[in-house]
Amino acid sequence: MATISIAEARAKLDEWIHGLTPGEEVVITENDRPVATLILPRQLAELGDSGRQEAARTGDHEGHRAVNKTL
Repeated sequence: MATISIAEARAKLDEWIHGLTPGEEVVITENDRPVATLILPRQLAELGDSGRQEAARTGDHEGHRAVNKTL
């Protein structure tokens, strides 16, 4: 799993998104703390409704705050 800073994500977001492979996650950090995770849409689908509902309910998925935004 790759870890990048918010600054790097801002500068190279398109490269990170287009470079993702199935099963890969990229954790975005701020002040060395995880704040977001990039995953492929199909991985989100694999969580299933119950997994997405749980992440939304708790605001957390594997230690990272769950954010579902369409770009």
